[in-house]
Amino acid sequence: MKKSIIYTVLTLGILTSSCNTDDFLTLEPSNSNTALSFFNTEKQINEGVTAIYTSHRGIYSNQWKFGEFRSDNTSYQRNEADRGGARLEENDEFTMSADNGNISQLWNGWYGVVLDANNIINNIPEVDFNDSALKDARLGEALFFRTWAYFNLTRNFGAVPFVTSVASSPENAVNDEFTTRVDKAEIHAAIMEDLERAISFLPKSWSPSDEGRVTQGTALMLKAKILMEDQQFSEAIAPLRQMETLGYQILADYKQNFDPSNKNSAESVFELQYSFDQGQPSNFLTSFVPFNSGSDLVIFGTASGRAGLNQPTQDLINLYSEEDARFSVNIAFYGEGDASEPYINKYYYLPLAPGQQDINYPVFRYADARLMLAECLVETGDITSGLNIVNNEIRPRTGLTETVDATSKEEALEKIAIERRLELAFENHRWFDLVRTGKAVETMKAHGDDLLALKPHLTQGLEYENIRTLLAIPFNQVQQFGYEQNAGW
Repeated sequence: MKKSIIYTVLTLGILTSSCNTDDFLTLEPSNSNTALSFFNTEKQINEGVTAIYTSHRGIYSNQWKFGEFRSDNTSYQRNEADRGGARLEENDEFTMSADNGNISQLWNGWYGVVLDANNIINNIPEVDFNDSALKDARLGEALFFRTWAYFNLTRNFGAVPFVTSVASSPENAVNDEFTTRVDKAEIHAAIMEDLERAISFLPKSWSPSDEGRVTQGTALMLKAKILMEDQQFSEAIAPLRQMETLGYQILADYKQNFDPSNKNSAESVFELQYSFDQGQPSNFLTSFVPFNSGSDLVIFGTASGRAGLNQPTQDLINLYSEEDARFSVNIAFYGEGDASEPYINKYYYLPLAPGQQDINYPVFRYADARLMLAECLVETGDITSGLNIVNNEIRPRTGLTETVDATSKEEALEKIAIERRLELAFENHRWFDLVRTGKAVETMKAHGDDLLALKPHLTQGLEYENIRTLLAIPFNQVQQFGYEQNAGW
């Protein structure tokens, strides 16, 4: 099995304080170490960077709640006997309130990544390294993660506090930087500067013992994502073209992207690292299998009454052609006939112990980058080249023989959007694609109509009525710091 970066939790109060669900600004250390006293050696910097990966894995492993669950790709299997997950179901139905814990978890999680990255960025200049290239790489990793965190914060919440310093005490934390919301455009301008530095510092690849760390290609792909978010399609082409020189490939077999025996493949640009052998297993089955599947799917034990989450929708199921090889990789069914329940199959690999799998979780995949390039080319007038990417690079491994063509820019963009949905299902892109392209409200209204017809329990008349493209600023943050709440909340 390939080696990869081992995520470890650095037991340092200044790093773990962001896990406080009430206040991401709580900085009082739980021991004698602080950001001012700890990050003084190469070893401590290395440990601090590893802590960023740990924080990131903790928040991104739940990205499905916002990237898929709020979209028309997934919904949930309702369990009348166990209503403990109702607050999460509200996220799917667009009936959440600002005090929903899933929103505060997202806010706190990404600011935890920011805090860990700031500890490195602000301390590493004064630390001596035996290898200057490694020092640059560590700084590049921290700059990437801070950029990635703020990109996710802005696309979920809009204007947010833009924190780049590390407070030395709780008293010093209450200042304008920590308590003022900064416009999305201003934050994007700042993080793009950081990202350019990250691109110059990060290596094109790592040694096998460090496999799984972010690379120059990861940062280039994030750059293109930010530019596309800002509707700068022409500018996004260059970093996507630069990725063509870095050795990435579209695998011949779609399923191999998710197989645990093929982690960090040539198509992988960045994925969350898990390792059963190293005591850091993954566990996606317990949430995603039907709750009524018993021990048939989870093997060890019984499916939780709160499973059946992130369930593929009938709309997505209908979108796939039966000949599309991606269909059976992505979606499977438990039961027969009318009692059949769909579930996500692409992460279905048998556990090796109760609740313990050995699969990684994709964040950036090269197929996504190629479809991004296809969209940018069409947006800038080159329909033929854009659709050639779909027909010659993405679809050959699907088993589909029909060629994707279009007679207008609008038609071509719609077909690329469909291809993105089929290719990247359950990889946390769909909701953000809908928002970025201005299709979220109309799509989710139509999706709501479908679900209201399929789910008899949706009778309140409120579900799918208030489609808000930004989340609420968490209620406790508004109370504590006086932030202006987002519209519609």
